[in-house]
Amino acid sequence: MIQGDLQANTPLKMTNLTKLYGQYRGVKDINLTLQHGEVFGFLGPNGAGKSTTIRTILNFITPSEGSATIYGLDSVKDSVEIKNNIGYLAGDIALYDNMTGRNLLKFLTRLGKQTDWAYVDELAHRLDAN
Repeated sequence: MIQGDLQANTPLKMTNLTKLYGQYRGVKDINLTLQHGEVFGFLGPNGAGKSTTIRTILNFITPSEGSATIYGLDSVKDSVEIKNNIGYLAGDIALYDNMTGRNLLKFLTRLGKQTDWAYVDELAHRLDAN
């Protein structure tokens, strides 16, 4: 678990979160606080800023203004710690057509993540994805 501000019980807080691309607005002045146990979804048409918001929260792109925290960890200053504990799968991901799920996991773990293969096998069995 992330070791940030657990007493605040705030998994996500965005304060005036803004991402500008030159003179164009990606997202502007988003203010949102999620409490522990809440579920939040982004709905909207293409170009509404859903992916930009998520990528900014996770510091894949740097915010122009404002801030985001995940359990009290700053999304920019504590980016590495956050990314060690949170996964992100883009909706527009392109994978190799002939690569199996297990081969994809093996490929991704070569990027440096430790993997509990017994747990992977257990999940694959439970999901009937062997």
